[in-house]
Amino acid sequence: MRFWKAQLTNKRIVEELRKHIDTNQYGISLTKFIEICKGMGLFRTHQQGHTPESIQDAMLELQAMYPNAGAREMISLLFHEMNMAVSRSKCHMNLLCDPVSTISGPSTNMTNGCGSASPSTQLILSYYLDVVDELGFIPLVSQSDPGTENFGIANAQTMLRQWHDPALAGTLQHRWMRSKKNVKPEIMWSQLRRRFTPGFEALLQEGVQRGWSALQHDFPMDFHTLDAMRARPLSRTRQSHRKTSDCNKVLPHGIAELIFDTPQDYGALQLKIMVDKAATTHVRQLYIDPDHVVFDLVPGPLNAHLKECYNELGRPAVTRQTVWAVYLDLLHIVQDHATRLPPLPTAAMIEQTDSVGSLPLLEGQRDLPFNEDGDNYYMGGIGGGLGLDAVHVQHLDELDAEDEPEIIEVGPDIIVSDFSDDEGNDELDDWS
Repeated sequence: MRFWKAQLTNKRIVEELRKHIDTNQYGISLTKFIEICKGMGLFRTHQQGHTPESIQDAMLELQAMYPNAGAREMISLLFHEMNMAVSRSKCHMNLLCDPVSTISGPSTNMTNGCGSASPSTQLILSYYLDVVDELGFIPLVSQSDPGTENFGIANAQTMLRQWHDPALAGTLQHRWMRSKKNVKPEIMWSQLRRRFTPGFEALLQEGVQRGWSALQHDFPMDFHTLDAMRARPLSRTRQSHRKTSDCNKVLPHGIAELIFDTPQDYGALQLKIMVDKAATTHVRQLYIDPDHVVFDLVPGPLNAHLKECYNELGRPAVTRQTVWAVYLDLLHIVQDHATRLPPLPTAAMIEQTDSVGSLPLLEGQRDLPFNEDGDNYYMGGIGGGLGLDAVHVQHLDELDAEDEPEIIEVGPDIIVSDFSDDEGNDELDDWS
């Protein structure tokens, strides 16, 4: 499905699938793939045949979630969240005919589930290790701003790299991105704030304005599930779409997820460091206390009580449209069973526990070399932080040679660079 979600043509999807199956034992043709898509109900833009009227309700729902989304992003959201393939012209017509006026209220500052706005080193480290366990590999180096909350990631990255390559002993395998050099994470955070946060804050503000929120009740308000449910699809949307080509970039152009999986297909080096499961288990046991309060979004006894009340409510689905109704119904049940409500931890208890969770940086580790030539600098981990060596350059030259087109001379003034096997206009491959 990820190739479909990347909106590749049918022909391109078949080519990608053949890289992942044993073609000596199995085969898949373009015709067979199209039949499979029809059987799964996967239809492209022309086949779905949407009109401005048919997408109106879906667009209104998405505009409430993503009030800053323009036409291009709305097309992507319709496809990834509503499974609706819509042309740009139809989306523009809907925006012009049914404009939605959004009035943003004051932003609501929310603390995390532990009652503290300060980040937890152990919690952030657990996110890192979860991703490593899921992917099975790590990068050559990790990067972050110099905040102490990132010491856990720096330690884990260094230990995992040195576990698999003892020659790296004594060198921190993490880059501290000082002097406004932490560019990519800052861009991603800015995009999240612009695309996702306004709609989510508006949802929270609705409860504040109507007097529903936890500000009026001694009862924890947990929107974490809804937050994650909305943020994850937004992340997938960004990773599965081709960015606008930039001639000033030397990085590969294409869909980020596909480049990530097979960088060699885009003329880039494969630099993933495969990680032994025993290594991540060792780091978890060394640095993470699973009983730390930061891992309980809601304290254990209270969480068990709320689950009982939620089961009594019938376990209704929590969506943007139902979250406040479910919250109020749950609140009423909790109030009816007030005598069974366990005591909540005090702020002093939380602060004391949170201070215990800080991690010191590994001692005796020197920073990777940093070579800066005017406005140019290298912040990666190839060659021990020095950049490409002769072996890497040779590998890149080999990749370039493989990508060179076959030149066929057919006359004194005509040169054909490869042939196309596309015959006619395959409407099924038209996403526009």
